[in-house]
Amino acid sequence: MTKEESAHDKLKELERQRDEILRAIEELKTKAIQELLDKRKEYDEQLNALGYRDLGVPSRKKRGEIKPGTICPICKFATSPAHDGRSHRNQNPKAPFSDNELKERELIKITP
Repeated sequence: MTKEESAHDKLKELERQRDEILRAIEELKTKAIQELLDKRKEYDEQLNALGYRDLGVPSRKKRGEIKPGTICPICKFATSPAHDGRSHRNQNPKAPFSDNELKERELIKITP
């Protein structure tokens, strides 16, 4: 055997060992996850037996979030993206947005 062949054989052996280790790690991770899921199921059953019902965390509306299709009380029409009366806070007197203002604000008027 030449030095190149022995180096090549060593490299192949190291790659085989690496693959073996990676497979072992994946198996351990899978086993650990399954154990935790089993414990969770057991804890959930105990909580249910005590009368606790997990209804989950309700989703919270982000501050200032406007539902799509909301009709602005000042403009009397909806836009995309949605806007409401707060968008008119710098207008004096309050008035519906003109076509130019809609364009500046990148709003598209939605007609029913």
